Amino acid sequence: MRFNFQKLASKIVLFGSLIAFLPISCSKETTKPPANLIDKETFSNLIIEFQLVQSLLNSYNDTLLAIRVRDSILVNYQISLEQFYSSEKWYHNNIEEYQTILNQAMDVLSEEQTRLLDNKKSSAKDSLILNESLQNRPIQRKIDSDKQP
Repeated sequence: MRFNFQKLASKIVLFGSLIAFLPISCSKETTKPPANLIDKETFSNLIIEFQLVQSLLNSYNDTLLAIRVRDSILVNYQISLEQFYSSEKWYHNNIEEYQTILNQAMDVLSEEQTRLLDNKKSSAKDSLILNESLQNRPIQRKIDSDKQP
């Protein structure tokens, strides 16, 4: 069995070139933001609204309704679907920016969830107190003085 140095050398060159080009292919793509890039705050608000609507629509399983609601949100912000998609693509390619936006949206959604849960607990507690007080109190009728016998 003879050892072939030429095959070994070609494999080393191929392996070396793959390693040399790997950092280039994995490097962060530096693209210019689109001309109509949605600012971070507005994009975060859109994500918040889309998430809230999605949580409401989960029980309906109505794709057409979801599309109509999405389109109405975009109209409200005066943003086209193409503008949203191009901004979303740019933010996806700039992960630090996108992570900041998602963190901001998650903070707002968490605060809203906490507020809603607190209101629900408060309402339930208030209704229990009201029910108990009504059950323990006799009903008093107001009698007008001129209608007395």
